[in-house]
Amino acid sequence: MDYVNQLATSEIVEYKSHQVLNKDLYYLARDAADYKDVVTTTLDEGSGILATVDMGLTGLWTRKAFIDTCFNYMYKGFSDSDHPTFSYSPWQYAIRSGSQMDFWYSDHLNYQTDTKLTISEGDDNIKGKGIVATLDATKLVNSATYYSSTDETIYSTHTDEHSVDRYGPSGKKVSFPSTSRGRLLELAMDDVEQNKQPTITYSIEMSNGEWIALGELIKVSVPQLKREDILPVVRYETTIGKEVNTVLTLGTPKLSMADYIKLLG
Repeated sequence: MDYVNQLATSEIVEYKSHQVLNKDLYYLARDAADYKDVVTTTLDEGSGILATVDMGLTGLWTRKAFIDTCFNYMYKGFSDSDHPTFSYSPWQYAIRSGSQMDFWYSDHLNYQTDTKLTISEGDDNIKGKGIVATLDATKLVNSATYYSSTDETIYSTHTDEHSVDRYGPSGKKVSFPSTSRGRLLELAMDDVEQNKQPTITYSIEMSNGEWIALGELIKVSVPQLKREDILPVVRYETTIGKEVNTVLTLGTPKLSMADYIKLLG
């Protein structure tokens, strides 16, 4: 039984303002997932992010569509010495075992993080094309200008010259409701710090990988690229034949501009 598909094809539910607004998105999503045989009894952590009018959660939804919209706004923020400045990790959900729904975030940016597995090109259990890395520079930002939405003459710009030299210039201009140049500079620096490198995704075909679950942290060492990355498993596909092969996809989505502005606000 595909329990997540049940949520996608559920009857339409009307979510009214008094049922949604100012409620924790985590619990709204949990209540929507509590359907037929899906088990939600362990979902009690909360996100601390409350539903607002501009999230557009009211109206008619299938349960999965409503859950997806909640998760579009659910990020775990970190502001300690164990993480880079202005670090966020998106909440994710899946039924990873039996009928139990899980909500989690992957703390892959933690300097002290523990990984489930380390994979490198020389490993005996690597199959097929080995470790395939994909770099995506479409969201790269190495120069950001933030200006006041009430007065465009008030602005601040921050540029990371090392990123510009390595990847070429990639700038953007953002309006923000503040007249403080210091605040605008802080936002520009945070934006660049978060997006100054291309997004990387790994696809790895391996044997004996069927025990690895969604969300678990994997360290990938690729000497040819002169880099090591710790990333969560965002997809896996297991094929059972003469032997069991698993294709893992590792990566993490970057914040969209809309998400970024909401988090800053």
